[in-house]
Amino acid sequence: GTLDGHGEPFWVWANLWPGYDYNNASDPSTPIAGRPSVLRMINCTDVVWRDVEVRRSPFWATQIIASRRVLVERVRILVNDSNYCPADGHCYQPTNEDGIDIAASQHVVVRHSTIYAHDDSIALLAGEGWWPASEGGVERTELFNVTVHNCTMTSEQSAIALDTAWGCGDCRIHDVTVTNCRVGLPGFGPVPPAPVAHPPPCQLRKLPWDSPFGCEWPMTGQVVHARGGPGSSGIVENILVQDIDVGSVMQVVFLAMCLGYDPTSPCPASTAHLPPAEKLPSFRSMTFRRISARYASERFLNFF
Repeated sequence: GTLDGHGEPFWVWANLWPGYDYNNASDPSTPIAGRPSVLRMINCTDVVWRDVEVRRSPFWATQIIASRRVLVERVRILVNDSNYCPADGHCYQPTNEDGIDIAASQHVVVRHSTIYAHDDSIALLAGEGWWPASEGGVERTELFNVTVHNCTMTSEQSAIALDTAWGCGDCRIHDVTVTNCRVGLPGFGPVPPAPVAHPPPCQLRKLPWDSPFGCEWPMTGQVVHARGGPGSSGIVENILVQDIDVGSVMQVVFLAMCLGYDPTSPCPASTAHLPPAEKLPSFRSMTFRRISARYASERFLNFF
């Protein structure tokens, strides 16, 4: 069957300035009414999710949180929606439509699925806040044994995100395998721009939601984006990505340890001497094998 989030009203709120109405009184990305996900699994065990299509999500489309032994199979998540242009003459960009967020979970398999996302196709996360004690939960700071196999992904951010930047603290993401996948290929979703020798500046935008409407750029930001920043002393390790067929992307592999760090100074070579609020994550034992890309507008590998 199909789960349709009818996200258009929430996209309008997310694009308006703070204080426009009661729905976004303080922050347009988090209106008081809330931007719901289409589907959330929290503290679930032994789940099979199969043969479902998800469309028009107001926010992160689906989430698997603090769960174990989950199989996602033959699922189609189609949430990289076009700008919503109602009769008021304005257009509103969908915001934060991740495909699947897998947070603080273990033994999860995603296979034979299609994920067409406005933000990350699959985001792997751990750390505090995903199932807080205030909601009856138990903090879990580890995500491990996740397999993504034979999936087709296109995104305006990353196909696979390994995220220690979002409430991670001392979290650990490990033992992740991504195999036999297709990313940003021609014919899937809107046609990406033709390769050019010197892409225009707007094509190199880093965040889709901070860029002008109508600014052309490759359909997928990165195949793999491992990211962290100050205050996250988390660890990402034992990652295998192999046999990936890539069409049009900005970068194939982007390892960003200094997101949010002072851009006027270099990222420190070591943060062992720094207070917890300034520590950076550790990325180690990461293997990338047999990845072929037709077009990368910036570079194949990017380290920051």
